Formats: sequence, C-alpha cells, structure tokens
Amino acid sequence: MNLQWTNGLSVNDPRIDKEHQLYFELLNHICVESEKGVSKEKLTRLLNELTLFIRFHFMAEENVMLDAGYNDYDNHHAAHTYCMESLKTKMFDFRDDKINGEAILDFATEWFLMHISSHDKKLGSYMALQSASA
Repeated sequence: MNLQWTNGLSVNDPRIDKEHQLYFELLNHICVESEKGVSKEKLTRLLNELTLFIRFHFMAEENVMLDAGYNDYDNHHAAHTYCMESLKTKMFDFRDDKINGEAILDFATEWFLMHISSHDKKLGSYMALQSASA
C-alpha cells in the first residue's frame, strides 16, 4: 500500500491537512515495515503509535471545531469515537491472533479516506464560509 496525498483530499485548513498528510506517511511507514515481516512486537508498537496519532489528531480537529462553533460537532465527534472504539477492538483481536496487522491497516485506510471525503470536507466547507463572512 502506498497512499498518496492529493489536493482533492484537502479540507482547506492548513493544520488539519498537515496532520492528514502525516497520517498518510505513518500508514505508509507501517505498511512498509509490515511487508518486511517485522516481529509482532514491533508491529504492535507501530500500530500503537498510529492509534496515539489518531487520538491526537481527533483531539486537535475537535478543538478546531469547538473554536469555530461548528454546528455538526456532535456527529463528527461520534464518528471519531466510533473509529477509536473500532481500533481498540481490532488491537485486542490482533493481540489475541484473531486478525492480522493488515486488517487494522486496511480499516485505518478505508475509514480515514471515507471520513476525510465526508465529515472533514463538510468541516472544511463550514470553516471556509466562516472565514468568508469574517
């Protein structure tokens, strides 16, 4: 897997876009390491790093929403909560050898691309309108 950032993924907020780009870099790094056949211990550490980065990003994004008075905060926050709970479950399943690391990476990729194209784009449009009216 090699995710490439494109301008079509931009939500027109420099901080959020930069964090999304870093997310892609981290996912790509973990995929490369996984393909090399790193130990389960190493892969677990990398997946924990990803989970912590996602938590950080969601907190930062939610702070942006709250500061902007975003009217769809509750739905966006619920989507973040769903992602974190799903990752937590998947990490337990990985630990217990019920799934492999690729299943977590696939989820993290698919969920994030869907989330950017729906929730984050909507947030970006809202923030652009706020900036235009300020």
